[in-house]
Amino acid sequence: MIFLAWNCRGTGQASTVDVLRDLIHINKPSIVFLSERKARSNGIETLRRSMGYQHGIFVKAIGQSGGLCLWWKDVLEVQIIFSSANVIDTCVQDFVSGSVIRLTWIYGPPPRAEYKGTFWEKCTRSFTADGLPWMCAGDFNELVWPHEKREGREWEVGRRRFLKEFMQRKELIDLGFSGPPFTWERDWEDWGLIEERLDRAMVNNI
Repeated sequence: MIFLAWNCRGTGQASTVDVLRDLIHINKPSIVFLSERKARSNGIETLRRSMGYQHGIFVKAIGQSGGLCLWWKDVLEVQIIFSSANVIDTCVQDFVSGSVIRLTWIYGPPPRAEYKGTFWEKCTRSFTADGLPWMCAGDFNELVWPHEKREGREWEVGRRRFLKEFMQRKELIDLGFSGPPFTWERDWEDWGLIEERLDRAMVNNI
């Protein structure tokens, strides 16, 4: 089973659709998670079918942020356990291998969101592997270690690290990465180019 998770920041541009099409063609994922902004359900459904995925779920954006969708092929049976503006939680069976796994797809709240602590506390209380192999993946909008940030404000030593707490309490292991070490960047007038690693995938040890 191959997964693709991408914060594509909108699929309105032809260049973004071309990149997505290339990623799917090269990697041939059986399940795709997209977090993006201001997506319309009819446009996403048309795009899903054009990419060759028979099934999907779409969660509308709230205001200027969010908008999630999950696509999957007929080789999978996907049970939607829970969905919200920030999460699509699923149990997935692969008909080819017969394996069953828990997959939780996350688009984390912005760094300064007032409900950030409440969100992560709810994740810790609600999400459990139920004895299954479990993967959490997506754009978490959270840093875990100082080396995951370049430039900008200095690392705040006393700041609470919600994702790190979540990983420790749920005994999740970061799968690491290949390629560039940062997944997000922005050029600020006051700070220059800031780069951070906000996207990742984590698994339990089952």
